[in-house]
Amino acid sequence: MSIDASQPRPERSRLRQRLVLLVVEPVRLTWINSLAGLPIVPAPVRYLMYRAVGFRLGTFLLSPRCVFTGRRVSIGRGTFINWSCFFEGGPIEIGRDCQIGMETMIATGSHPMEDGRVTKRHEQLGVKIGDGCWLGARVTVLPGVTIAPGTVVGAGSVVNRSIEEAGVYAGVPVRRIGDIPT
Repeated sequence: MSIDASQPRPERSRLRQRLVLLVVEPVRLTWINSLAGLPIVPAPVRYLMYRAVGFRLGTFLLSPRCVFTGRRVSIGRGTFINWSCFFEGGPIEIGRDCQIGMETMIATGSHPMEDGRVTKRHEQLGVKIGDGCWLGARVTVLPGVTIAPGTVVGAGSVVNRSIEEAGVYAGVPVRRIGDIPT
């Protein structure tokens, strides 16, 4: 039996994963959530710090005190992210020219059900927000949701299902309350 040196040994692979979880990930989270999120950091510097950890950004308009727990974040050109937003997990894709209100929460983590019970297994269900959307202050977007381009979501709403037709939505859970004024 020959040993292929190009293949990582299982114990080294597990050790590497533990090292990432115990050392690298806390450093990355401190970098993006404590340092980059400080109000004294100028927006262009914040932009570069987020890009350095792999975020795909087309805008400098990222306010302080936002929290990111995942790696797969994409924010389109001309989008404005207000203060203290929370982006959990990923993938999170926000289109161009969106307005995201303060303290908005975008969650992607979920625990699937099996045999009528919630499992301990964790899965990420991506969120996609189309171009030109406006999410008011403290909107909560739940895992797996897609929001159609041009949609307006009122402050404090909980988006628990995908919105497939642009319009004005509000409530807990969100429901359509009108058309976009022209």
